[in-house]
Amino acid sequence: MPFMPPRLPRGVQWASCHIVNSREGAMPRDHGNRGKEAEEIECGDRDEDGERRKKMQKKRIRTVSTKKGVKKYTYLGCVMTRNRSAWCYRLCPPDAKGRGRCGRVAPHSFMGRTQLAIAKHKRKRLKEHFSKLERMYLSAPCNDLYEPGIRVSEGAAEILVQVKKEFLDPDGTAQTTLCMKVLADAAAYAASSTVEPYLMKAVAVNVYFTEAAPSGRLIARGRLVGSSGDHLMAESLLTDSDGVEIARSSGTFVACETELSSDMGYE
Repeated sequence: MPFMPPRLPRGVQWASCHIVNSREGAMPRDHGNRGKEAEEIECGDRDEDGERRKKMQKKRIRTVSTKKGVKKYTYLGCVMTRNRSAWCYRLCPPDAKGRGRCGRVAPHSFMGRTQLAIAKHKRKRLKEHFSKLERMYLSAPCNDLYEPGIRVSEGAAEILVQVKKEFLDPDGTAQTTLCMKVLADAAAYAASSTVEPYLMKAVAVNVYFTEAAPSGRLIARGRLVGSSGDHLMAESLLTDSDGVEIARSSGTFVACETELSSDMGYE
């Protein structure tokens, strides 16, 4: 039950005091010192909160210990998430050496026996696909007149052609039709390298000429830029034997329903 003070006769009042119930007993406190004690308690609580915040800030800064030791200015955090944790979030694609953008070995670059066997089979299949595309391009009837050379890799293609006298304009430069054909072919086969086994058709091709093409050897290099649905975007660059830019193109390609077969030279 709460503490109930006894009744006093009329005309008698209690003195100004403060009674606190405790296990040991009631202890009176003076009202004048009560404000000072409250201020001291509040200051003590603020100091404790400040110390707790400092401790929390120290805990948030995590360090990574290694055998050889790491210099203080070395950044070991994730570049993608800007987190300085020691673990990897597996967001960035690893490079050829299996390292991520942070410079450390990416754990998602490790592969087991089954994964290695699958990757090896894919590389072998792609290599055969590239060789078949090269033979198909060289066996096309329209290329008997130009006699080009081609090399296809994953997402890229390179075509080399020698400008003959039959392809020269009166001013001694190569015809623009030859340049446009080589540029379109390089971009198309760069897109075809990632699609199997359907034939790629051009939806739109834009060609921009920098200067006239001289007589001699022309090299067109195409590469796959990206995709949007079933459409693939590729671009190509035409240079001479000295590496001087002549023209460039960008095109959109789509896979048609026609499958590649041995009748087309895809063998």
